[in-house]
Amino acid sequence: MREPKGNKNAKRSENLIKRAFIQLLCEKSYSKITVTDVITKAPVSRATFYAHYPDLDGLLESVENDLVNEFVDHFKSFGIKKAIRAPGLYVRIFLENYESKIDYFRMLADSENAATFFADIGRMLKESILNTMENAGIEINSFDHLSFLFYYDALTNLLYEFICGNIDVSWEDLMLSISSMLPKGYEPPGIKYGTMGSLYQVQ
Repeated sequence: MREPKGNKNAKRSENLIKRAFIQLLCEKSYSKITVTDVITKAPVSRATFYAHYPDLDGLLESVENDLVNEFVDHFKSFGIKKAIRAPGLYVRIFLENYESKIDYFRMLADSENAATFFADIGRMLKESILNTMENAGIEINSFDHLSFLFYYDALTNLLYEFICGNIDVSWEDLMLSISSMLPKGYEPPGIKYGTMGSLYQVQ
């Protein structure tokens, strides 16, 4: 079924607003951005802006939620329990999938708002993943839960340092290193390691 024209126009306006807002985040601090800045850069009318968002805080929250929801959808499509019990395989696929967005994340990392923005994304993503597991009725034992928290915090911090340019390695080297490091010391029942020790699968 063809999407109604009104819906397409609304989605286009929403995308223009978000794109302009992200560009502004890379140019100045969030506290100095105004609605006028956003609608001028988009460009859209003030009425169009307020038809989508109550204020700038609402726009920021929507941008953050977009990223979090995309990550969570990827997590769910891979298989929640498989991702928890086979982090090396999941992270390898995850990193391959998001290689094309590195320039986008680096643009955000160059902004004055980088630390706060990525910290918010990390916190929201962690909460969303844990809520997703709970809502799916998946029972994760204490070892799996602690392992998830350990690997998650380590991985997000490492990726943030890479995005900010503080780690001088290629994306391919980073991807291979992370996927090979994850399995070490983590051998829960039902895991079979691959030939390189980095890729393994739940039996």
